[in-house]
Amino acid sequence: MSREIDLILNKERLRDFARFIQMNVRLNFFNSYLSYLFHVLNIGGSFVITYATTVNDKDMKWVGIGLNSFSQLISLIEKLNSATLKQNQKDMLAIKNGTYIGDGPSPEVEIPDDTLQDGASKSKTE
Repeated sequence: MSREIDLILNKERLRDFARFIQMNVRLNFFNSYLSYLFHVLNIGGSFVITYATTVNDKDMKWVGIGLNSFSQLISLIEKLNSATLKQNQKDMLAIKNGTYIGDGPSPEVEIPDDTLQDGASKSKTE
């Protein structure tokens, strides 16, 4: 019985490890584009604000402020992705070291009474 449980847990660990690798590849790819987009929008927003100040156009200043605000939102998403990458790397290291528990709370599984063997109690209330 314990051998079967070990096999199931090892399969789950391998599946999680493969999922973490795929997620890391996707997040790295996505973060590289977010980084470029952040810099383009940030520089563009600064340029628009500078130009709008030069020609004294209040509406164009708000466009520049909007570009800078949007670039900060992209930066926030990039930082959240980086935190997820770090957590995935910790989980992958834990899988390698054999200390990985799982990536979420496990649901309680009810065992039918007829599967209990070797004098185990059938319910906690008895």
